[in-house]
Amino acid sequence: MKLQVLRKALLVASSSILFLTVPSYSYAVEGHAGLDLSLSNETGNIGVYSLRETSLEVTTVGAEYFFNEPGDRFIDIFGAINRKGMMDNDNLELGIKGKVFYVDQNKDNQAGQGLLLGLTARYWIPAEMPVSVAAEYLYNPPIVAFGDVD
Repeated sequence: MKLQVLRKALLVASSSILFLTVPSYSYAVEGHAGLDLSLSNETGNIGVYSLRETSLEVTTVGAEYFFNEPGDRFIDIFGAINRKGMMDNDNLELGIKGKVFYVDQNKDNQAGQGLLLGLTARYWIPAEMPVSVAAEYLYNPPIVAFGDVD
């Protein structure tokens, strides 16, 4: 009887040790989806996005629709991937971003579509409350711009 109890105790102890060591070898994946709604008297922006985060990277995909009172519209679909801990700094994220867009400027009766490619950066300021500063640079190469887009 004592041997069975000891065997069960060892089995429980070994499974708890296994449980504690497994997370240290795997990447925790967190994700969420969101809605961005920004409205004012003359303009509006509606966006949806999905974000997936691991201990090494942040991946974002989404779509946005911008409109204003004169009838201008800007529609885009984007994707970005950022690596964490760049340049030996745990607070720095660097990445790439791509965006497919359609623009219709009602005032000048111009429309076009294209592809934007670029770089992103985010620095998390060490503070009690999570705060970051982010920047992105997107470029529209002429070879992937169509219509009245420059």
